[in-house]
Amino acid sequence: MAVVTNSLGPNSARMDYPASESLANLIAAVDTYILAHGWSLWDASAGTNARAYRALNKDGLSYKYVVLDWNTAGYLFLKVYESFNSSTHTGSNLCYLSDNTGYAQRITLSTGGSLCIFAQSKYLIFQSNNSGTIGSSSGNAWSGCIEVSRDNPADTPAAGYPPTVWINGNQMMCQGNYVISFPRLKNEAVGAAASQYNFVSTEMAFGGYSYAPFWSGGNIYGYALYFWVPTGTNAFSGKGWAWTLRVGTLLNPFPEKRGRLMGIILITRGQGVAAPGVDSVDIKVNADGFVDPNGTVASYWVISESGASGRWAIPK
Repeated sequence: MAVVTNSLGPNSARMDYPASESLANLIAAVDTYILAHGWSLWDASAGTNARAYRALNKDGLSYKYVVLDWNTAGYLFLKVYESFNSSTHTGSNLCYLSDNTGYAQRITLSTGGSLCIFAQSKYLIFQSNNSGTIGSSSGNAWSGCIEVSRDNPADTPAAGYPPTVWINGNQMMCQGNYVISFPRLKNEAVGAAASQYNFVSTEMAFGGYSYAPFWSGGNIYGYALYFWVPTGTNAFSGKGWAWTLRVGTLLNPFPEKRGRLMGIILITRGQGVAAPGVDSVDIKVNADGFVDPNGTVASYWVISESGASGRWAIPK
């Protein structure tokens, strides 16, 4: 048998691989798919069982860089860098936690499984499913690289700061710190410092680092995103919620307004099953894929994490 690529839509597919499939065959199948969906192979020798890819950002001048690293048995790392040198085979400014096993996708070559891929030039997202064991070992979540719109007028391509983040769904939803990771910030922070003080926001409120955590039941909590995401429907429409997400950093004295996450949309908690590529939702969006009540209806798959029943929509 061999890896079977099942199309789930114009921007998504499920790779089914049988027991005892070779790693080389799985790598080749994934490579073929993402090269046909907005990404190009940048370095075929980025490391042992690792390949570097890049995709042009919306500004038409800068790129996002991802290394798919299959070298650790049982895991697929999606490492996000600010840049990658294809001659020296090294990257600069790795996004914090993108090389951590707890937030990588789980691969089981011995027994077989599946890997869902969601890909456009704006993003590259993976979520595994191994006989019902979903996603990363922390929170059973998706993970990926997502472009950020340049909503700050001063955040120009010439300024040189990467409009890219690495995200794991469980980290975004459930943690007070490290909700998203930039390769580098305007204050020149990199690594953990480019992740620790960030936020993710909806129109309701935000989750992420806070200087003023609140008390509840005798415990101190940071402002995790899940506190602000309803499990019920919109009272005005009776339908589930859908939000475009905005990101940036709150570190004083220089907070950074960045922009909106492209591709993914946050939806009502618990809406849809955890397994990727199973449940779907229709959302009105504009030409850039951001939520717009006057936009055009588009069909999305539901992707998930289990820590707080977080749910997102991603284009089919």
